[in-house]
Amino acid sequence: MHLPGIWRKLHLSVGSDTGQIIAAELTSNGLNDGSQVGPLLEQIAGPVASFTGDGASHRDDIYREVCQRHPEAARSRPVRAPRQRPPSAAA
Repeated sequence: MHLPGIWRKLHLSVGSDTGQIIAAELTSNGLNDGSQVGPLLEQIAGPVASFTGDGASHRDDIYREVCQRHPEAARSRPVRAPRQRPPSAAA
């Protein structure tokens, strides 16, 4: 069944060594992405070695929450592919 205008966000934590999903939260579209860092971290049983997020995750409050729970966790930013120029219409 399709309900127009209603959608959800699926927040995931993925193990970098296995690629397996280790935590997940499904929320309404109105919740801030950063509000899900705590619930995701609560689902992770072991230590967190590193934290990498998309652009929405590059905030001090998110890094602070990760570091409070896992002070040994390294922060990293994903490498973005360089922008490519669109092909010329004349070419």
